[in-house]
Amino acid sequence: MDKHNRFYPLFLLWLYSAIAWTQESLRVVTEHLPPYQIVSNKRLVAGSSYLLMQEVLKRAGYSVQIEALPWARAYQTALTDKNVVIFSMTRSRERESLFYWIGELRALNYSFYSLRASTGIRVHAIEQALHYTVVAARNSVEADILQQQGFKQGKNLILTTGHVEAWQVLLKGRADIIYANELIADSIHLSLGEQVTPFVKQPFAGIRAALYVAASKTSDIEIISRLSLALQSVKQDGTFEKLVNRQPLLPSR
Repeated sequence: MDKHNRFYPLFLLWLYSAIAWTQESLRVVTEHLPPYQIVSNKRLVAGSSYLLMQEVLKRAGYSVQIEALPWARAYQTALTDKNVVIFSMTRSRERESLFYWIGELRALNYSFYSLRASTGIRVHAIEQALHYTVVAARNSVEADILQQQGFKQGKNLILTTGHVEAWQVLLKGRADIIYANELIADSIHLSLGEQVTPFVKQPFAGIRAALYVAASKTSDIEIISRLSLALQSVKQDGTFEKLVNRQPLLPSR
């Protein structure tokens, strides 16, 4: 056996060990947020972003289970722990330096929403919105924006553990309005057990933003590189458009 053949098995052993270590150390977290990620019986079962990330992880060579957590916990995990990937997260100026931004998933348009039955609520400008009680998920970009605009917790701002919980607060009449993107607002009522939406969009024109896949700042560069390349390949061969535009079947409640 020549010296090259002698070292080849050792190289394979090192390679397999490196891959196994990386897979064991990588965590992927998200939340229940239809239509992007849909959880049933405490496990992810559907959603455009969920299906997309399954494909990205597969192409990147990672065999890891995606964890569904309350948003506040998922965000904190990605903020503090090593080798944590999180989706679907809005990219903002305040978050820019806190994470690695692997790639964009979807563009978003925001506005205020209220209960259809609350006919007296009308929001054209942020000054009008400040007179109402608004609800948002803790550690969300919506909460960041609202606080920047003058909303204060304990006064006119309610913070919840997740986005779906925020809509539940509005549905129960414990808040007057919610600040959300249009895609979620159009279908969230189905996750709340409502066949017809009880929510109505206000005429206020909010920000435009985008949902991303991101990773903790202490993540290994190899993880970032492999996931970035995998996401690019999904976009280039048409798989991305098929998965993002697929209408999810919501599980029965």
